[in-house]
Amino acid sequence: MLTKLKGDSPPATLVEAIYSETEGNPFFVEEVFRHLAEEGALFDTEGRWLSDLRVAELEVPESVKLVVGRRLQRLSDTTRRALTSGAVIGRSFDFRLLEAMEQLGTDDLLDAIDEAEHAGLVVSSYAGADTRISFEHELIRHTLLSAVATPRRQRLHLRTANALKDLYGDGVAERAAEMAHHLYQAGAAAEASETARYVVMAGDRAMEAAAFEEALRAYEEALSVLAVGETRERAELLFRLGSAQRSLGRLDEGLASWRDALSYYESVGDGESVGKLTTDIGTQLAWAARWEEVFEMVGRGLAVLGDQVVVERGRLLGLGGIAMAWIGQEEAAAGMIEEGSSIARQLGADVYLGEALAAKSLHLYAYMHFPESLATGCEAADLLRSSGDLWNLANVLGFGMFSATFTLRFEQALAIGEELEPLAARIGHAGAAMFVNRCRGLIEQTRRPDLDAFEQFARSDLEWCERNELPWSAQSHVFLGRLAYQRGDWDAAIGHFQHAVLTDPPSALWGWGLGSLFHARAVGGRRDEALSLLPEIKESLPRPAESSTGGRWMLSLFTIEGLNALGMKEEAGELYPLALSCLETGAVLRFDGRPMHTVAGIAAGARADWDAAEEHFEKAVEQMAPFRDSFESLEAQRFYAQMLLERDRPQDRDRAVEMLESALAGYARIGTPRHEAMAQDLLQRSALASPSR
Repeated sequence: MLTKLKGDSPPATLVEAIYSETEGNPFFVEEVFRHLAEEGALFDTEGRWLSDLRVAELEVPESVKLVVGRRLQRLSDTTRRALTSGAVIGRSFDFRLLEAMEQLGTDDLLDAIDEAEHAGLVVSSYAGADTRISFEHELIRHTLLSAVATPRRQRLHLRTANALKDLYGDGVAERAAEMAHHLYQAGAAAEASETARYVVMAGDRAMEAAAFEEALRAYEEALSVLAVGETRERAELLFRLGSAQRSLGRLDEGLASWRDALSYYESVGDGESVGKLTTDIGTQLAWAARWEEVFEMVGRGLAVLGDQVVVERGRLLGLGGIAMAWIGQEEAAAGMIEEGSSIARQLGADVYLGEALAAKSLHLYAYMHFPESLATGCEAADLLRSSGDLWNLANVLGFGMFSATFTLRFEQALAIGEELEPLAARIGHAGAAMFVNRCRGLIEQTRRPDLDAFEQFARSDLEWCERNELPWSAQSHVFLGRLAYQRGDWDAAIGHFQHAVLTDPPSALWGWGLGSLFHARAVGGRRDEALSLLPEIKESLPRPAESSTGGRWMLSLFTIEGLNALGMKEEAGELYPLALSCLETGAVLRFDGRPMHTVAGIAAGARADWDAAEEHFEKAVEQMAPFRDSFESLEAQRFYAQMLLERDRPQDRDRAVEMLESALAGYARIGTPRHEAMAQDLLQRSALASPSR
């Protein structure tokens, strides 16, 4: 009907809203549509459906009020009164609750329901041992409510809340949302403290159910009920409000609420609450890569706690250590994390030990020690599960999933994702959800290469980061750049990598985008532009046999490939020790899924260390053997073949041709024409160089 009335399909939200009000009654549907259109609630100035259409509780059109009103006038006063009380309860209500509200005998109330049902205004049904009464149309309920003055309606809501308490006794807490609704709607007729208590309780239940919008509304309502002033009750509510805002991706709003609560706790010298809140705020700031603010929070908390051996101080030291690790201050990071761990060991409880191990796991991850990070994270996860520390559990599971992915432990990574995905949704952890999506995307592309599917993954990853105000969209552009690179669109690849460099926040991941840009410019024929990056790259490369952040290790690997593509073999060969150091971290795959042995083979070949190069390429081919159709399996074969042709020992050309023919078929299947052309060029060169071909 709505499509016919407008001429094109309406938004699903509108269809849902109008159906819930009208149950599809044709007259009601048309009248509600015309009313909303006249109110300017449906279309923009050009007559198109509004893109941000939101339909809350509908106002009843006068035409509908007239029709429904005539039906209501035919009822007895007792029936209209009973229906009005039912309308205050809701669209559907328990007969026993209506009985507790109304000062009527049971028989009189049953007669009233019978009359209303015969008039087609309500329907009754069994719900277990209870009888439920439902209005035939929501517009009938709204019409009844519109005839009740606000003061009377408020007192009816208060009477409903009191009836709920009488009916359910101690079990009324299970109906916190109903109580909260009726007490809030009762306004000044209800006691503010009781209203706030149930509204907060309803918000807490909504948070537990991951209904974050509902929780946010509840906490905002509770704040509006509380008397204005600096009180502990208000500070605790601001903390809850900030948590709901954070879980909805509204980080800055959440931080503002938390900072207001923190100011109160600082003013009264509540060290425990200051320590807890500065840790929570600092953790969110760390996810936003706002390191200076993280250190501000850590400093504020430690200033209040002094040298106390308390859990809050241990947590803050762990957080400070993680932040130090992610800005490249490894020694300082290790010291803070060890001091925090010492406090955890003294206190002894699983939750404290789990948090300390989680901090250590994230530190190890930042420096690409993936096997150790994974083992430590799994140990931490066991303790955090038992203690119920879900946020830290999501953190270690997320980093553990990445560590498993980059060490080719795909089954373990996917198993972690099965636990992490619902957990992230439950607590509103957008960063952990991002981890799940990224690891699955990389694993799927390795197992079953599909460039269109990978593009869908990369774009959804970018949209997720932007929608949730996560600062990690630079990596989304790296994914999109790698996709363009595989498709052979050098200009698009370079564009995405340039965007990544411009948006990459300072962190342990920094360097991945810059290295990718250098490599893409080199392969794409932009030699001068590639060389212009070398001074910055050389200043940022790690030193062999020294620890470094994962991003700088990535920078070194991409630089090797870029130099090789530019024909700067000597310079690429000089970086071979860096490739070996990367391998010593225990990582197997580069962040884009390329085996590190492939890059090490390129570096060894660039310095004519043929035996070492062959060993690396053999290892890369072996690692990719389960994924023979993957792009990286084909690339390992192509680079291996190129090395064999350059070495030119007996049988090398035959082996190279075999690999190139295999790679050519694979490139054609995946749809990577430029790489297919590179392999074809090598194959032609091998034929020209060989008298037998």
